[in-house]
Amino acid sequence: MRYVRPSATFIEDAYRRTVTTTLSELTGQDTVRIRWRLRMAAAQREVWTGSQLWRLLAEKAGLEVSAASVSAFTKEPFQIKVCTLIALCTALQCTPDDLFEVDTTPVERPATPARPSAVEPKAVDDGGRPMPPL
Repeated sequence: MRYVRPSATFIEDAYRRTVTTTLSELTGQDTVRIRWRLRMAAAQREVWTGSQLWRLLAEKAGLEVSAASVSAFTKEPFQIKVCTLIALCTALQCTPDDLFEVDTTPVERPATPARPSAVEPKAVDDGGRPMPPL
């Protein structure tokens, strides 16, 4: 038997379903919205460019990252390492609460459209008995 490695998309989708299910079970709500507020937290501390943030991360937190990684921090991440979160908080002298905004107001999930039921005509044998499904 040959082992087939699942794709990264498959793994991310499975992880997302697991996390969403767990959050729903924990909060008792359909969804929880989490917003990434790094740009706002940086702006409140007079850090306006990625190069300024890069310099702060290197000087204050000792985190050496590429310019592309710093640019990626400004977009909403799917996941973030705890050590990176600690470095961001150290560099900006803030707490994780300053970087995340959690909205717990209940949000209704969009109604899923009903699947059309395909009514298959039942096959009947010569004796009038229904045939088993294929």
